[in-house]
Amino acid sequence: MADDERVRLAERLTRIEAGLEGVESGQAELRAYLARALDELRLQADARQMQIDQLQIDVSRRAVQFDSTRLKLVAMEPRVRELEKLTPVVKAIMWVGAIVEASILALLWALITGQAQVVFK
Repeated sequence: MADDERVRLAERLTRIEAGLEGVESGQAELRAYLARALDELRLQADARQMQIDQLQIDVSRRAVQFDSTRLKLVAMEPRVRELEKLTPVVKAIMWVGAIVEASILALLWALITGQAQVVFK
């Protein structure tokens, strides 16, 4: 019986060793998978950081553009106020121009229809 017991123990040890080898290979596969996943996460984090940096540069550029535009608007404000003062004069000139234009059209129409004549002496 001692030999049978030894044989059974040897078989059990062989099965345990085979199981340990399977566990070790599974651990190696798991480590490789985790390393790949970690590398991918690092790459994604780097890409995100690059996007954030680019957005920060864009925000800075737009802030400079905004300040420049604001300064231009502030500089134009007095000009606009002066032009607003001229608005009534421009409207009066437009009315006079419209009246003169209507008069010229009426004269041309009268000449065309024979109601008026141009006499040269």
